[in-house]
Amino acid sequence: MATPAAAWRRAHLIMGGLTLLGFAITGFHMLWTLPGLFEEGGNPVRFLYRANHLYLLFAGLLNLALGSYLELCEEGWRRRLQVFGSGCLLIAPLVLFPAFFIDPPRLSPKRPTTEAAIFLVFIGTLCQLPGRASRPGSPQA
Repeated sequence: MATPAAAWRRAHLIMGGLTLLGFAITGFHMLWTLPGLFEEGGNPVRFLYRANHLYLLFAGLLNLALGSYLELCEEGWRRRLQVFGSGCLLIAPLVLFPAFFIDPPRLSPKRPTTEAAIFLVFIGTLCQLPGRASRPGSPQA
């Protein structure tokens, strides 16, 4: 039976791989179905699509990295925080995919779906930090 840490690592690796696949698919989507984005005058929408496209890459790579290195703390608040952060990082790509299609066409600086996903990545990453400081041999702040 897999340890809890191994299960979380596997979930992150799977989500990271799927997110990178989605990154490639959204790239082809931009190239094939949105050719007008690359014409003169389409810069604002193109930049919004590209930003969301890169957020997918960012979330996928972050999940792969966490899947490669995650070590859970002993039971306690640090472990619960790590698990909560891992959950946030696993959910973020699921929010980023719809954000890719929903937010850019609006041409608005308010992009609530994208902002929610980036907030999940931010919180999820910060929640991993206390777990790192609790391990023997870790640099203490």
